[in-house]
Amino acid sequence: TCSFTVTVVDAEAPAITCLSNITVNNDAGMCDAVITYAAPVGTDNCAGATTALFSGLGSGATFPIGTTTETYEVTDAAANATSCSFTVTVVDAEAPVITCPSDISSCNPVVNYAAPVGADNCAGATTTMTAGLGDGATFPIGTTTETYEVTDSSGNTTSCSFTVTINALPTVTLATFSPDTICDTDPVVALPVGTPALGTYSGNGVTGANFDPALAGIGTHYVYYNYTDSNTCSSSDSTMIVVVSCVGFNENNYLTGISVFPNPANNLININLGETNAVFNFTLTSIDGKVVYQAKNSTDKITAIDISNFSKGIYFLKVTNESDYKVFKVIKQ
Repeated sequence: TCSFTVTVVDAEAPAITCLSNITVNNDAGMCDAVITYAAPVGTDNCAGATTALFSGLGSGATFPIGTTTETYEVTDAAANATSCSFTVTVVDAEAPVITCPSDISSCNPVVNYAAPVGADNCAGATTTMTAGLGDGATFPIGTTTETYEVTDSSGNTTSCSFTVTINALPTVTLATFSPDTICDTDPVVALPVGTPALGTYSGNGVTGANFDPALAGIGTHYVYYNYTDSNTCSSSDSTMIVVVSCVGFNENNYLTGISVFPNPANNLININLGETNAVFNFTLTSIDGKVVYQAKNSTDKITAIDISNFSKGIYFLKVTNESDYKVFKVIKQ
C-alpha cells in the first residue's frame, strides 16, 4: 500500500471595501463632532473571516477638529488579511464671537475702556486691534472708530467696531468787574457778563445776579462762571474783585452845586463848580490814601484832571473852599 496527502491551501485573501472619506462640520459650540458611520465588514471565500478596527476611533466616537484616519482589517480563517482606510475630517466651521463696548462720547480726550476679548468654540483664539487708538489713548476732537478682530485656531475671523467721540469743551468767558475795586460799604454791583449765556456764577459775595461787598468782606475775591453745553462738557472762567475799607472817605453834601463828570471815566474827569466865585482846592487820593493829584486856589468854573495814566480803580476827590468841603468817589475804568 501507499499513501499521500492532498493539501488545499486557502491562498485567496479576504476582501474589504471602506467608506468614502467623510467630511463634517463641528457640532455647534464644540471643538469636535460625534460621527456615526457604517463600519465596513470584510468577506472571504471561506467562512470564519473577522473584521476589526485596526486604527482610528470608530463609529460613534467623538472626533477632534482635523483629519483622523480610520483603518479596518479583515482576517480569514487561514490568517490571510486585507485592510482598507478612509479619513474622517472635522472642519471648524464656527466663527469666533466678539462683543464691542457701546459707542463712547466724552469731554476728556483721554479715554479708558475695557478692550473686547473674543471667544471661540476651540482654544487658541487671539484678539487684536485692527483700527483705532486703543484703551487709555489720547483721542482727537471728533469721532474715531475702534475695531477689534478675533481669529480662531482654524483661521476663522470675526470683528466688531465702536466709536469714540471727543466733544470740544465750550469756550467760556467772563468779563471783568469795572471797577475791580469797591468799598465794603458800596451797594451790590451786577455780576459781569458771562458767555455763553445760561451759565452759573459762584464765589464769595455772589448772591443771585449780583456781588455784595458787605457779604464778601474786605479782601480779594474771585467770581467764577461755569457753563455746561448740550454734550455735558463744562468750562469756566473767573474774574477778580477787591473789597476795601473806605472808612473816612465817605461822600458828603456840605458843598452843593458842584458836579464831577464823566464818572466812571477813562481819560479826563471834569469838576464843575457851578456859579460860585469861591476859591477851591482839589485833592485826588487813591484807595490806599496816596495823593495822586493836587491843585490849589482854583477859580475856574470847570477844571479838567487827566487820569489816563492812573490805574483802574476807586479814587476820592476832595473839593474844599475856605469854609467847607465835599468828597466824590471817582471810578477810573
